[in-house]
Amino acid sequence: TEKMETELELSRRLVVPDVTVSGGFIQDAGNVRPYTGTFSINAPIPTWYQFQGEVGKAAAELNTARLALEQIRNSIRADVIASHARLMATESIVRRFETESKARIEKVRDAQEFAYNQGAIGLIDLLDAERNYTRLMTEYYAARTDESVAYADLMMALGEDVMHHFLETDYKEAK
Repeated sequence: TEKMETELELSRRLVVPDVTVSGGFIQDAGNVRPYTGTFSINAPIPTWYQFQGEVGKAAAELNTARLALEQIRNSIRADVIASHARLMATESIVRRFETESKARIEKVRDAQEFAYNQGAIGLIDLLDAERNYTRLMTEYYAARTDESVAYADLMMALGEDVMHHFLETDYKEAK
């Protein structure tokens, strides 16, 4: 936009014409007046054409550049907001798995295993409890994956280097 602003200013300067001032000294021995001086001022007078096209074009290009810049800023802002919302949603799902569903399904599986070992239920019921546990854990790990992807998307939307951030975090935790 700075370039566009400069071009607009240069176009506006075309409206005010350049004024040329010149002066000189002439020495002519064969003339009646051997020493004479001259002075002149030249300035075009823009009576019909006042460079309005150039000024208008430069102003339009400046407005277009400013609009494009604002659209880019809005796009970045929207990406950050959407990425943050996605991260908050996936964190909520993971938190729900960790606080409610995971503990409950583990209790059910352990109870079914205890009941099977005591002879109270059959193998089919034990396998069904194990299948439900495996399905829930698969959903839990999928939610953790979604949370990691959402975090990486947020870091990229913020312009952070995701790999550098993870390596830095791992290094700090290792100390």
